[in-house]
Amino acid sequence: MNAISTKDSARFLSMLKNSGRTLVVTHSHPDGDAIGAAIALKHFICEKLGNEAEIAVSDSVPDTLAFAVEGENISTVIPEGKFDLIAGLDISGFERCAPLAEALRAMDVPKLLVDHHLNPCVGEFDLVFSDSGVSSTCELLFWILKELEGSAGNLPKATADALMLGMTTDTNNFANSV
Repeated sequence: MNAISTKDSARFLSMLKNSGRTLVVTHSHPDGDAIGAAIALKHFICEKLGNEAEIAVSDSVPDTLAFAVEGENISTVIPEGKFDLIAGLDISGFERCAPLAEALRAMDVPKLLVDHHLNPCVGEFDLVFSDSGVSSTCELLFWILKELEGSAGNLPKATADALMLGMTTDTNNFANSV
């Protein structure tokens, strides 16, 4: 894994803190890593920072992940109202969020990316954390959150549980990519 710079982690935290309302998005046909990362970041923003966050995925979450999204409000459209930040998780670019891609690109707000796939579309985002050497976006998000002052070992339970979901599913129960 590439080292996470203190400057980038500080900028990540600043972007989250300065956003009254964050739109968390992930790819269509979401898997455990996509849903886990989205839920983890949402709960970190809401519980740790006291800000608002909403999740949008262009289509419904598969039945195999119903247990993970129970009690979560996940929209299949961009929710109404103003957002101050877009956080793209487990996408290399907004195209993986089709049919929401054009609307997301058009939103005039800062955009950040956390992803573990090859060839991220860095031009679409203001801050990019991308490392194809990690097992999952949830693992990369864990390392980012760990770097943030005061959060290491002190993540909200819903954040930690969701990160474990993503790491477990993207590694086939830790059988590969670890």
